[in-house]
Amino acid sequence: MLNNSTSRGESDKLVNRIDPIYLEISHEIIRLAEMKFKKFDHNILLPLSDHIAFAIKRLKKGLIISNPYADEIRLLNPEEYEIALQSKDIIFEKTGIMMNEDELGYITLHIHSAINDCEVNQGMQVALIVKESVEKVEKTFNTKIDVTSLAYSRLLTHIKYMLMRIKTKERLTLDMDEFVKTNYPLAYQVSEEILKDISNLYHQTIPRIEVGYLGLHIQRIIM
Repeated sequence: MLNNSTSRGESDKLVNRIDPIYLEISHEIIRLAEMKFKKFDHNILLPLSDHIAFAIKRLKKGLIISNPYADEIRLLNPEEYEIALQSKDIIFEKTGIMMNEDELGYITLHIHSAINDCEVNQGMQVALIVKESVEKVEKTFNTKIDVTSLAYSRLLTHIKYMLMRIKTKERLTLDMDEFVKTNYPLAYQVSEEILKDISNLYHQTIPRIEVGYLGLHIQRIIM
């Protein structure tokens, strides 16, 4: 059973507005996702259909909406992206329109929201935090980080789960704070700045133990 309303309007109005072809596309995407994930919220059907319909309309007009966080979304949510990649073929088969990487990023977020019982914009916020954090590291150390490196992947994963810990108030047991502060002061400083920004964004105090742990990942990526 679908919710009575979504962020873009009442469900009954959306159903009447959306071409059935996009409901069929979303249904197939959901079927693929259900085969891969045990938990999946069917309320994604209308928002996803509405998004795909709007994206197709833009693409037919030659209007490309960029997604500045497409790389981060893909790397943060590899399993969800795998489903989005399969949806590319489904959409092309039924509409003749080929989705680009930017649009696949948005579809990935819809799938992520259905698995994790969260809003799409929460997934986008995580990608934003990751991108801004990496840019801060690059600027401080005057370097360009290799996004294909294992260290980069580990940093992204660490930030992703760090944000989850902050949300659930889970605490780390491994305290690297003094070690990192003493041995890698610049990485520690950058970590402090990143966590201050996150604290302000979430309006939440972040345990000091997170500073050293993030600083260690920062040091690894610039070595």
